[in-house]
Amino acid sequence: MSAPFAFGVQLYATEDGAAWRKQARAAVDLGYRSVHLPDHLGGQFSPLPALAAAALAAPELHVGTLVLNCAIRHPVALAKELATLDVLTEGRLQVGVGAGWQLTDFSRTGIDRLSPAARVRRLVECVSILDNLWSGQELTHDGEFYRFANASGLPRPVQPELPLLIGGGSAKVLRFAGQRARAVGLDVPQPTGRFDRRAFLLAAGWAAFRQRADWARTAAAEAGHELTLYQQIPSDLLHLSGDAPAEVADRWGVVPEQLLDSPLALVGSVDEVAERLRQWRAASGVSYVIVPAEAMRAAQPLVAELAGT
Repeated sequence: MSAPFAFGVQLYATEDGAAWRKQARAAVDLGYRSVHLPDHLGGQFSPLPALAAAALAAPELHVGTLVLNCAIRHPVALAKELATLDVLTEGRLQVGVGAGWQLTDFSRTGIDRLSPAARVRRLVECVSILDNLWSGQELTHDGEFYRFANASGLPRPVQPELPLLIGGGSAKVLRFAGQRARAVGLDVPQPTGRFDRRAFLLAAGWAAFRQRADWARTAAAEAGHELTLYQQIPSDLLHLSGDAPAEVADRWGVVPEQLLDSPLALVGSVDEVAERLRQWRAASGVSYVIVPAEAMRAAQPLVAELAGT
């Protein structure tokens, strides 16, 4: 049986703290369950302090990272920061991690982006270190990417097991994610490290995303646990009124048939989009939908129609 629909908001930044707190409160009022931040070194807020502020402003919300780039964050420091955030939010944290893809995040830190296979191995090693430290043990580690001695596993998170989401688009990442995590964020591989709108959407068709969901679900079934599948809707792909599919497709450099083949394209009336999401959940298992902050008010009728059903 498919899980009920839930909705979250992907936040980025605001002009000041008051606006940030107001945005978090608005997410609650509009019926969203959670707020999330990505992890890039551009103009967005730093995710961990920003999520702490959002959680304080809106105690009803769960908060999460979608997703942290393990490659640019040392797992010993990251384990402590995330455990602290779980304590301060009283157990409302979901930890989203990934292998990292955006070229500028690596060039701005001077960290080697590595090959795709090596980035996956670095992610696996990072997750293992986080797991061990969150258990409270002191840890000495000598691995392929990380070497350290006598790292502290304190403070302990409030949650007995921090809920882990792993995001990605390749078979290796998604199979590992399904095996280890309890939630998986489905994405599109971007091998160049640069976002190309048209190439992204052409790789985001129904069949391709169904395959990504199957990789994660099969691995979870083999591991013997249930899995929640997340899907993030990019900016300018949620249009519940007004813009016709042809207009939206033109902005993305594709034809309408290619646009509407993607489960990321929520274009049409509320009833039409709600039915598309029901069909997509039945086919893929995706039940958690993340909308961009700028679309959270526009998407509210969809949240009202589907959340909890």
